[in-house]
Amino acid sequence: VCSSDLFPSHDIFQQVQGLFKRTHFHNTQQVITAVTLTKELNKAQIIHAYCKGLVFLLQCYDNFGSRPMADIDVLASEKDVDATAEVLQKLGFMPSRPLWESRLVKKHSLGFNNAKNLSIDLHTRPCASPLKGFEADYFLNHTHRFETKFGPLPLLETQKAIQFSYFNNLYTRENHWLLDLHLADPQQTSLNAFLKSLDKYPILKNILIIVTGK
Repeated sequence: VCSSDLFPSHDIFQQVQGLFKRTHFHNTQQVITAVTLTKELNKAQIIHAYCKGLVFLLQCYDNFGSRPMADIDVLASEKDVDATAEVLQKLGFMPSRPLWESRLVKKHSLGFNNAKNLSIDLHTRPCASPLKGFEADYFLNHTHRFETKFGPLPLLETQKAIQFSYFNNLYTRENHWLLDLHLADPQQTSLNAFLKSLDKYPILKNILIIVTGK
């Protein structure tokens, strides 16, 4: 639904309604783009899953206009970066910086943009600092197929999506991800599970050391 009925009939809501409609349109284009990307990545047999905002937008919000989303975040293994970048470029997405440069500084994500002002962030891990022995399979082994009206998308399973978001967003100034986590788990049962997982999985303990310095 994207209707003026969502807002009271008053001049002050004209601008709000405009923002809502623009967000709805932009997010719709992003979901359509993600479905197209998934089809091509599946053809190339590249294991991937969407993370961060798209996971929560699709599962926790009633409307595409309710949650701004700057870009599409997709996770793939380090070994599949070149093949994924090739698929993205075939779809008209160009890297925001040379791939060799991103590899040199060991970036955790590579940005791509197209002529329609859409952006895709290709992630290989949740945090910026390099992690010895890290493999994205820890997250990619826990995905599920989500049916949108435009086609299916592989999403990180909720608990893994929450773990990824905690580590990825610790230093961000945008705090809507905290609302995402609350909507995904109103009783906060995942918080206890997250804390327990820090002791259970060495891979998460290594990330914690990197991002907190402890």
